Amino acid sequence: RFRKPYNAENRSLTWVDYVRAAHKHLAAKGRQVIVWAEYPLLAEHVKLLPAEIIDAIYGRDKVFNAAEREHGVRVLAYRPIQGSEKLFPNYFAYKDDRRGADPGHLAGAVDATSRRHTADANVLGAFAATWDDAGLHNETFWLGWATMAQCGWRSDAVSIQQTVADFMDCYYGRQVTDMAEIYQDLQSQARFWESSWDLLPSKVRGPGYGYSDKKTPVEREDLSLLPPALPSLPELKIEAVFSTRCERELEELPARLRENDRLLGRLHANLSRATRNRYNIEVLISIANLTRHHLHLLAVLAAAEKLLLKARESHKIGGNADALELMHQAHGDVGRVLDQLDEMFAALKATWEKSRHPKCRSVDGRDFIHVTDDVKDHFADRRIDLTYMTAPAESIGLPAWREALAEIIATYADSHGLTIRGPGEEILDD
Repeated sequence: RFRKPYNAENRSLTWVDYVRAAHKHLAAKGRQVIVWAEYPLLAEHVKLLPAEIIDAIYGRDKVFNAAEREHGVRVLAYRPIQGSEKLFPNYFAYKDDRRGADPGHLAGAVDATSRRHTADANVLGAFAATWDDAGLHNETFWLGWATMAQCGWRSDAVSIQQTVADFMDCYYGRQVTDMAEIYQDLQSQARFWESSWDLLPSKVRGPGYGYSDKKTPVEREDLSLLPPALPSLPELKIEAVFSTRCERELEELPARLRENDRLLGRLHANLSRATRNRYNIEVLISIANLTRHHLHLLAVLAAAEKLLLKARESHKIGGNADALELMHQAHGDVGRVLDQLDEMFAALKATWEKSRHPKCRSVDGRDFIHVTDDVKDHFADRRIDLTYMTAPAESIGLPAWREALAEIIATYADSHGLTIRGPGEEILDD
């Protein structure tokens, strides 16, 4: 209601005018204005702001901090406890090819509130940020919020390990066990899920024109995978495209499946033990089931490709019936993993919507209008409902892949005088 017309020459001054107007209006009512002071606001513009505002993201840079201190602006020690990561926050130290090395958000909370960062600032308290449009369930954030609150009182009072242990006891009850290890395994599973997708040029969104630091062309990318190659007729020629591209992930699969077995076993055991916040554990189980399906998906696609390669070898030695059966098996296995995707998502949706209304729903004849903005491209903003969670798997195009394989199977059977029987008939008829 206070925004002034866009100032093409200096967007920072437009933002300053807005803050001034908001402060004047709310100060008259005895209220306080908290701002998110970042680009395009520059250090030289701080003196134009009302000194009574509160900057919620202290720690941007030394020059900006000094300008706020000189102007008398009060600040909040700031730390995001979830950034752009998906499924589960990076609470603990991690290292991967895409994100590099990081001590984790819990260590970041301690650092952001330490005297080293806040000694010279007019700090009022602490602020922990999370973003719903990144697609994580709010139940995954409590450890981060609690840790930042603890650090806001005194960051050097107890160790991170003690803070985590105390949180688990208080939040779930003393009967639960191994929750710190469960959180670490969930983080590990989430990072594997995220890193195992290829970043392919987006088929869903066009390019953006910038982000919060500057205006620059941004090419969108989709989380996706290329499906296994299809055999070509009449010789069933095929290359190991999928297993070659996903070699590292496939090597990790046995260890990741064991990790998931351990994770789900502990979660289900604690679901019956917890005296508080059992629903939180249900949400964690739904996330572990999602990553488990992904592990199975990778395994099934690799196995399907191996079956098609075997079909090629059978054909070369005249085993046409064996080749046909191997292609049938690949077709059926991929169909079953798609059915399992639907089952997993239905369970996840039922769990998540115990605590929230269906995402972006229309109510009482009023349709929800979903328009993606031209800057941000957050994971959960790609779709109007919870199917953003399954969008990467859907983007592989496996239903179309199965249809193409079914046509190859039918043509191959006909050209070699073979009859498609039993389960094979049902597969080809669906």
